[in-house]
Formats: sequence, C-alpha cells, structure tokens
Amino acid sequence: MKHFFVHSVLGLASVCVASAAATPESVCSALAEGLSKQQEILAGVTDAASSAAAVGTLQDNFRYLNSLHDQMETNELWRHIENTPELKTRLINYLQQITIHLARIEQAEYYGCEPLRELLYPMLNPSSSRPDEEQPE
Repeated sequence: MKHFFVHSVLGLASVCVASAAATPESVCSALAEGLSKQQEILAGVTDAASSAAAVGTLQDNFRYLNSLHDQMETNELWRHIENTPELKTRLINYLQQITIHLARIEQAEYYGCEPLRELLYPMLNPSSSRPDEEQPE
C-alpha cells in the first residue's frame, strides 16, 4: 500500500508539462474532481457485479487524470498545492481514501473480477505492470 501512496503522490507531481490556458487553480480543481470521482467509484466496488461495472468508469477516470499531465509545469503546480493548505489536505484525504478502498478490493481478491485486477494491479504493485509477473522477494 505504501507503494500506491508514493506512486500516487509521484503521479501528482508529474501532472504537468506546460500549457498557457491552464492555471494552478483550474488544474488543482480538475485533479480534486478526478480523485473525488475515483474515490467514489472505488467505494462502490463491493461485489462481483459492481467490480465488473466499475472497470470502464475507472478506465475513463484514469484517462481523465492522465490528461492533466499536459496542463501545467510540475513545479508551479506543487507550489500552488504547498501554498494552499486546505487544497493539500483535501488531495491527501482523497488519496488516503483511495488507498483504503484499493486495499479492501485487493483483500477481497477484486471480487473475482479479472479485468478490475488487471486495471488496478499496476497501482498496487508499481514495480510490475502485469498481474501475472512474478515479484522479486
């Protein structure tokens, strides 16, 4: 789980390459919206049916969050987050809730949903991109 949290924070750090139209406020708002939606989707995964239903929605959410990478320069975004304590706290809270849901879903063995396992596995095991790869001990 520590890997996911670190991976998520690093993902936040890389949200960016330059774009004149975006502001730190707009990118952070979009980031918070995306993380809130991801937390909501994961909270709804409670059985095999909801697991299967969540796959497409999570894929869309991941694409949305990844699209933010092109919005702004990383240092500018981090400066804004660091200088806006309530925003930083809100983003951390979303990440903590997402981590809790991921741990629950992983412990439930993805409710038997292989597509969900394949989608979430890289987040939970950043050293491997495929669920069938052996992890070094």
